[in-house]
Amino acid sequence: MASRRAIGLIFCVALFASCALLLARPGIVHLKDGKTVIGDITESDTGITIHTANNPPAIIPRTEVASIHYDQTYVEDFHERLAKLDPKDVKGLLALAKDALEQQQYRLANEAVDVAERADPNSREVADMRQHIRVQQQLDIQHRHLSTMPATRTTRPTTGPRLLTADDIQRIRKAELRPNDTLTAISFDNKVEQRYAESMSIPLKDFNSQTRAARAYEILTRGDGRLADDVHIFGDPAAIHTYRNRIMPLLMANCATSNCHGGSGAGRLSLLADQDRSDAAVYTDFYVLEQFRKPVPSTQPGSTLIVGPSQRKMIDRLSPEQSLLIQYALPPDLAQVPHPQVARFRPMLRNRADPRYRELVEWIKSLNPIEPDYGIDFLLPRPATMLATQPTTRAATTRTSRDKNR
Repeated sequence: MASRRAIGLIFCVALFASCALLLARPGIVHLKDGKTVIGDITESDTGITIHTANNPPAIIPRTEVASIHYDQTYVEDFHERLAKLDPKDVKGLLALAKDALEQQQYRLANEAVDVAERADPNSREVADMRQHIRVQQQLDIQHRHLSTMPATRTTRPTTGPRLLTADDIQRIRKAELRPNDTLTAISFDNKVEQRYAESMSIPLKDFNSQTRAARAYEILTRGDGRLADDVHIFGDPAAIHTYRNRIMPLLMANCATSNCHGGSGAGRLSLLADQDRSDAAVYTDFYVLEQFRKPVPSTQPGSTLIVGPSQRKMIDRLSPEQSLLIQYALPPDLAQVPHPQVARFRPMLRNRADPRYRELVEWIKSLNPIEPDYGIDFLLPRPATMLATQPTTRAATTRTSRDKNR
């Protein structure tokens, strides 16, 4: 008798669930936190139930729902929301682009970014979102391609300049991110914000009230490695953005030409050719400058008295004006550490009053003052190794190139 009652109860529950699903209507739910859920919707006085393929029903309180739209495709819903936005509402347009990106609607995401770009052509947030969409689309294409590749297929090694990998670039971006950064092209995967808030006993609402950069910075600096792995940065942090757009052009015009550190006579410091502006080239040159060390004798300006040898950094975060990058850019008679004597050398700076001198100093000051260990295994390039074969795999090690450069 008991087993019959149990079977009857199970049947009633299943019947109720089936009826609920039959009453559900396809639609789109917009939540107050900006997220969008697409599925079959059943409404009640207290909340809504959303049925999606291959997932258990999700019950959402009405207090968390911003709006519900029925009987529309996502494309129709997107254009309806786009039409309601002020064409000059860059923040709203970027939020719409992000929503479309999360639905893997790349064309629609770019459509929202196009409108935002017309409103503010110089917006860094708009440029970062454009790059974020491009990267996500490329990753999606690569993922689909790899999923159809035969398991036995191998890749050939390629020839050309040795460059940092995408994983290396991600490590640098995470290390150089600052909490006050305006960067918005940051993804938080696998509910990492919620997991971090729970691990630190922080109310999720309070944690999410911070900017995206501040949330990412806190997870990266205070959370464990598993949490950090679920944070991905798809644009340049402020210091790298300045390097790419202000500092790098100075170096390309004065230091990385084929006649100098971009050619066969580069000496111990070898940079990539000035035509390459890819992420891999930009970050490789930044890494080379950051990791470069050289023991040099130090002299007082206007004197030939040698004070003593010291291990100088190309980028000295604690003493920016002592950086070799700046010392070598000064005329030899004004530098504490003059540029090595080479034919046709012309200093980048006229003197310390040169505006570019202050720009270089301020840029180095904007870097994280605590020198990060990126955990990248990469031998600093030299003229003889710049054209070495790029390995297809890398050893899992935290050994840095700084140790190999001494």
